[in-house]
Amino acid sequence: MSEPIDLWDKTVCVSGRFEGRTKHDMELLLRGRGGTVFSSVGKNTQVLFSSDPNTSKAQKAQKLGIPVVTPQNLDATLGPPLWNYKMRMERSATRFSGSEFLATLAWGAPASEAALKMAEETIGFPLPAAFRSFYEQANGMSANLYVPKNRSKKLPERKTELIPWDVSADTDGPLWKDMAKNSSGTVGLANLLPLETIFSSDWSGMCMDVSDPKGTIKVGKRKVKEPEFFDNLYLFDAFHGYYQAGIWADRKNKALWVMIGEDYGATWHDSFPIPFETYMEELVFGRCLDRSVQNIYTKGWGRMRLSV
Repeated sequence: MSEPIDLWDKTVCVSGRFEGRTKHDMELLLRGRGGTVFSSVGKNTQVLFSSDPNTSKAQKAQKLGIPVVTPQNLDATLGPPLWNYKMRMERSATRFSGSEFLATLAWGAPASEAALKMAEETIGFPLPAAFRSFYEQANGMSANLYVPKNRSKKLPERKTELIPWDVSADTDGPLWKDMAKNSSGTVGLANLLPLETIFSSDWSGMCMDVSDPKGTIKVGKRKVKEPEFFDNLYLFDAFHGYYQAGIWADRKNKALWVMIGEDYGATWHDSFPIPFETYMEELVFGRCLDRSVQNIYTKGWGRMRLSV
């Protein structure tokens, strides 16, 4: 099979809905691969992603000699879920190196088969493709960047060690104080935990709420009893103290969803299950500056941009 297409700095268009993905999921996937997404086909379009090869957009693209990607060749074009993630995150995080300072970009070694098996035994079903793909590339990731307050000041060397989760989640601690001191206010932070930390830690009463036996949590259109919800919720991205990004193991559908809680882990009722691949591609596209993906899936949530 040929190598996936590199969409870095390419102008692309999305037409229609691809099975298993919303249009927003698809656009984020392409932006995470470096593409600039437009809604119409023109002479500057370099690739069209069309769910139907017989639409007017697809026919126009063909006349202009623009490659058309359909569901039949989508996987071959994009590669497996989270393909080449480390390289793409590095490239995106350093894209605006003239104005942004990448303080930390650290990767864990690829997860061992023992760690992957432990994760599967904990959740009770095989790891979904996107989740397995990321952890086969790196067992954890820490990324921290910001716009320097004083650009003439000599900046320290980039750090390459993973940040402990309780350091990144402590908004009154040294990491956040350092960002407040040296940044202009805009910061990017992601801290994706190693499998052993995610699935071997007791999160109850620490980052996750103590459940009400009679309460329920709305997960998308489903209502899940609180004990079942919290028993299957694990801290995943320790990017903040007030906000928590957890992985929820959906045993019924054998899926792993990213859920964002607030109030130091006390409130999860307004969250919504975000596809793991979508969340991860948002980190690449947004350079860990915000979690704007949440605004797509819920009504009333604003853009959640990190700041100090």
